[in-house]
Amino acid sequence: MAPKSNDKLTLLRKEISGLLEQIEEAELLFLKQQATTIIYNYTVEEMNRKNQESLLENTRSKKKASPSVGKGSKTPEKGVISLDMGGEAKGFCNVVCGRVRVFFPLEELDAMVYISKKTSSSEAGLLLYRWLKKERGDFLVDNGVTSYPSPLIDDLARYLRGR
Repeated sequence: MAPKSNDKLTLLRKEISGLLEQIEEAELLFLKQQATTIIYNYTVEEMNRKNQESLLENTRSKKKASPSVGKGSKTPEKGVISLDMGGEAKGFCNVVCGRVRVFFPLEELDAMVYISKKTSSSEAGLLLYRWLKKERGDFLVDNGVTSYPSPLIDDLARYLRGR
């Protein structure tokens, strides 16, 4: 009858312990490093497995959620535009359109305000759209804007003109 896996493990540990008496210090340090690496890899693999399970769970729950909720929503709440200046001291802000928040350095925000104010209100949206498409395509993608004219971009231009 073959020994149980626990018995095999105990036997293997005894064999390794017996061999350790014959190994020099440098080789023992190498073995210690290898053992530490193996333990670390086990830990990382376990964390990755749990993280993957969590991601799958979140993906399943998002598929059940309303399509208008969350970042990247294709239908942000019309007319709900604001600036979250919480990071102003650090030189950034968040432009909030509906439920979508996009990080902007203050220099870029200043550029958008300038574009919105320098032209007539009828042209401001188009110029702002062109600037965003060139410089910050992520903002357009996150807000589901694929072309101009866009009510969201026009609302943003009006909001920024008032700043």
